[in-house]
Amino acid sequence: MEAPKEIKEEEIPIQAQIQYIDSEGIKHLRVVSKTIKKTKDGEEYAKTYDPEISAAMRVQQAGRAAYKGDKERAEELIEGYQKQIAVAPMAPGRAKSVSNALKKELKQLQSLAFDSEDKKAAESAKQMRRTQKELFE
Repeated sequence: MEAPKEIKEEEIPIQAQIQYIDSEGIKHLRVVSKTIKKTKDGEEYAKTYDPEISAAMRVQQAGRAAYKGDKERAEELIEGYQKQIAVAPMAPGRAKSVSNALKKELKQLQSLAFDSEDKKAAESAKQMRRTQKELFE
């Protein structure tokens, strides 16, 4: 992550919001907050970086794009994040876990048939309901 301006504080609060619909159709919003220490050392940052949160958010964005019928945009979102993960300096185990989850999601997205509105809406809604735990099993 890079800041648009210089940050004077030594610790920076970050927050991710993950929105999903459960199996009963109830909409949920999960907010994950964390404080990270400021550093210019990429290796130090990589040791503490958790790519699963941002990957889950990217899959959610792709699910919304697919739900709207924009399969190309959905694929771009996942493929673009895969490329970022591939070159990011993080622990290999974490990168592999996220990369595998993204490949699985991309394969599922590419298998969707977009010729039937009902089928597309149902499959896209199912995609959006996946939890972070399900993504990284």
